[in-house]
Amino acid sequence: MNDCGSEHADKIGSGKIRCQAATPNDYSQSQQLGRELRQSGIQGLRYPSVKLEGGLCFGLFSPKTVKRVVQAKHYEMVYREGALQVNQLLQPR
Repeated sequence: MNDCGSEHADKIGSGKIRCQAATPNDYSQSQQLGRELRQSGIQGLRYPSVKLEGGLCFGLFSPKTVKRVVQAKHYEMVYREGALQVNQLLQPR
């Protein structure tokens, strides 16, 4: 158990850690936790979103943790003259 607070995050496939590092606007603590977990050999973790109530996030340090890929929506991102434009595509290119 890595005790860094009261929020819970599941290490993928291997129990739980406690983590206070989840804040919506400051990623410094969560990035430090990620470095420590990666260095310890963990391939990823699953944790509650701090920006979307009830949402889940995944931090994957290795593609080995991905078991199934489901194709979803496709987007085109165009960065031009300092502006980013995002378009949802109807068909994959």
